[in-house]
Amino acid sequence: MARLIALIVRHGETAANAKNLFRSRMDPPLNSKGEREAEKVGKIVCDKYDVHRIVSSPMLRAVQTADIIAEHCGAKVSQDRGLISWNLGFLSGRDKKEYSDVLDYFVDNPKEPVPEGESLDDLEERTWDFFEPELKKDPQDEASGTPQSGYAESGPYHCAQCIHKPSKDSSYCNHPKVVADPMNAKRKVNGLIQIDREHGCCEYVRPKKEDVGIKLFVTHTSNVIALENMFHGNRDGRPETGEDAVAPGGLAEIWETGEGEFELKPVIGEKPAAFGE
Repeated sequence: MARLIALIVRHGETAANAKNLFRSRMDPPLNSKGEREAEKVGKIVCDKYDVHRIVSSPMLRAVQTADIIAEHCGAKVSQDRGLISWNLGFLSGRDKKEYSDVLDYFVDNPKEPVPEGESLDDLEERTWDFFEPELKKDPQDEASGTPQSGYAESGPYHCAQCIHKPSKDSSYCNHPKVVADPMNAKRKVNGLIQIDREHGCCEYVRPKKEDVGIKLFVTHTSNVIALENMFHGNRDGRPETGEDAVAPGGLAEIWETGEGEFELKPVIGEKPAAFGE
């Protein structure tokens, strides 16, 4: 049976988008329109979904988008280089229309790296290396009280009886099972168990299945199209060739449709060709 397992968002607009330039590893911030686009998708995410974690590309435009969304839904944001944009090397900052034939050459010859950059094969392999384990991961299997959960005092991965005080570097737990466990005796201080923050809290408390939300990934045009191409087993989508495929602020659901099979379903936009409009 098909099930919704994640969301994916394309960052909002930057000045480089507005000028129709290849962004690649350039790091421009969102412009005012991009901030509005992030606000719009943040409200949709907050109203429609239960998101427990946001994973963003480390590029500034993606992190800003993720932070704006997080302000709406209350999820914590982490960064991962697996979501970073296609490295187009010498094409970075150049006019997309003027250099479209050059990019087409590297799309048609996916094993050949862009000078000073990476090949399309490298992008797709990197994208899939990130998403394959993420899409197969059961959120319930993420340990409670780990750095991924941020030692939250609320949300699906908090321990309701944990004392995250007096400081983030000195935290204690008074969960009855943790206190009673003889393995924790050496960590007992005034009847409480000092939390080992380096390795996480404990495995006594797991979120209820109904409390587990979904992840949201914030990334770039090239990564979204590469992921969709891999879902379909082809290269019909042309990464970085224009804004029609994945407009700024685009939002899609990722569905598991079968064993190892996935599908992208646009939420903003009626079909993939108009993704995010």
